Formats: sequence, C-alpha cells, structure tokens
Amino acid sequence: MEKEEKKVLKQIIQKEGKVFMGLVHPHLYGPVRGINAVLLKPDLEEVATFIQSIRPGELCVKFHSSTFMACQMMILPNDLISECETPPSEFDSIDALVAHIEAKIGEADKNHKANPLHYRLGII
Repeated sequence: MEKEEKKVLKQIIQKEGKVFMGLVHPHLYGPVRGINAVLLKPDLEEVATFIQSIRPGELCVKFHSSTFMACQMMILPNDLISECETPPSEFDSIDALVAHIEAKIGEADKNHKANPLHYRLGII
C-alpha cells in the first residue's frame, strides 16, 4: 500500500472508526450487491496488510469461478454505505469479514447453477 493510500486510510479510520470493503465489478458502479461489509474499529496495519496479501485475490478467483464476473477487493468510501441496496454486514475482524464473503460466494455458486443468467442483475 502506497504511503498516500495508507495516510488516507488512517484518516478514514480515525474519523469514522470503520472501513467499508467489498468486491467491486469493474463494469458496475459500486460494490457487487451483497458482497460487501463494514469492518468496525479496524487496525490500520491489519487492513493494509490484508489488502496487500493474496487473500483478496483468492476471494476474487472464487467469485469469478462461481459467477464468471471479474471483480477486485476495494476499500470504498464510507458514504456509499447509505447508498447500498442491501445494507452491508458489520464485523469486528477481517477473518469474520472474509468468512462472510466466502459464505456469500457459496450461495452465489448455487444461484448460478440454478440460473446461469442470474448475475446479469448484478445481485448476489
């Protein structure tokens, strides 16, 4: 994570005490519905390490395998929380957040097998 990015993340954490994270499809404007979450009282170093680690990439590969939609894990502006069609879940740890996203991907896999065109709606 670049020094400037880390500085902005630190300001978000200090000001709001939470970080909004989610998988974002590059052709949709905002996070994929249902695959986003809020991390409460995050630790700056833990979030920075997570974003730079291989774990977000692994989630994106699982998501793509289930839905055939490309995505990337992003830290999103907290202002978007109020605009979400499905309110994001809140978690106290990155591990719980990742487990939530993995569970949603498991559900997505079942939906895709039932109706291959389900994801044209941009809903998980």
